Amino acid sequence: MKRKLTAMAALLAMALVALGLGSCSLFTPDAYALMGKTFVYYSNGGHDTKTYVFDASGKAGAYVEDNQEFRWTSHTDYNVDPATKKWRSTGGAKGTFTYDPVKYDYVETPTQKFVPTVSPVAVGDGSYEKYEWVSVLNDQIRNTDSATTAYSKTIDTTKVFTVDNDENSAFALLSGSVWANVSTTTTTKTVNGKNYLEVIKVTESYDINASNINYSAKKETTSSLDGTAKDPTYLTLLNANTVNRWLGLGETPDLPDWGQSWKDGKKVTFWCDQTKSSLCEYSGTTAPAAPSLTPVDPSGIYVTGNEFTKQYYKVNTNPVASSFTFEHHGFYILKKVDSASRGL
Repeated sequence: MKRKLTAMAALLAMALVALGLGSCSLFTPDAYALMGKTFVYYSNGGHDTKTYVFDASGKAGAYVEDNQEFRWTSHTDYNVDPATKKWRSTGGAKGTFTYDPVKYDYVETPTQKFVPTVSPVAVGDGSYEKYEWVSVLNDQIRNTDSATTAYSKTIDTTKVFTVDNDENSAFALLSGSVWANVSTTTTTKTVNGKNYLEVIKVTESYDINASNINYSAKKETTSSLDGTAKDPTYLTLLNANTVNRWLGLGETPDLPDWGQSWKDGKKVTFWCDQTKSSLCEYSGTTAPAAPSLTPVDPSGIYVTGNEFTKQYYKVNTNPVASSFTFEHHGFYILKKVDSASRGL
């Protein structure tokens, strides 16, 4: 299953050419400009990195992901000398990717993982002394099921490569004020001679205007065993946010103008109050009914169904401060990705 939004991407490509944005510093729009280029993105305060290296075609390449934690380096040093703590690699991945720079379609295939060695020595703070690179198949054999004989995974999503060293999620304009991103992860494996298939589709969207920002994320999981489908499962998150104020980069705080702030080429930060959040999880074809918000519950939390069996609808009406920063690029927007807010 692949996400296209072909017509939208085509319009975007034509608009870029018409506006002369081929040399824009925020992204590289064609395969020629991507040939042999390297992009490095940082998160977790600059300690986690993901590096993309394009080959000579500008349409494919390899990536390396390095995840670090502030840990002791050995069992001997644990709780002996705090000064021996340092940022060290405790996870990561390597793989290949293909990229369609016209449709902004990015397909990633992991091939290796960075994991503890076969006989790890515990440091004592949740990490281990030694880690190593292993194939994704060997990782499954080690940590999931020793009877696994085949394993593969692909992640298909929309991506825009920027040069600002921050990983971003791209949301294409669907209609009016609604922007969306669809990501599909497909996993196949063979265990004890049985063939498993799992497809996880996550659809995220933002509805943005001067008064409200409404976020929704829906995770749909379908799977099969030897061709026999199982009941699909669903998880939906909805957040309603009231905008208190916004500010475009370089603008004067005292003179907000929506038409001038929220337009192509602007980076805008919104400060909001999240007024309601809902989470619905279920399997099969019938979703649980939304709970009634009357009579008022002092806790601000309302639930129907059973959370333990994962068949429920939960609403939280307790207000929470929230903020968002988007870069507006006409037919799509970019939102910075960080380790604390990657959605479902």
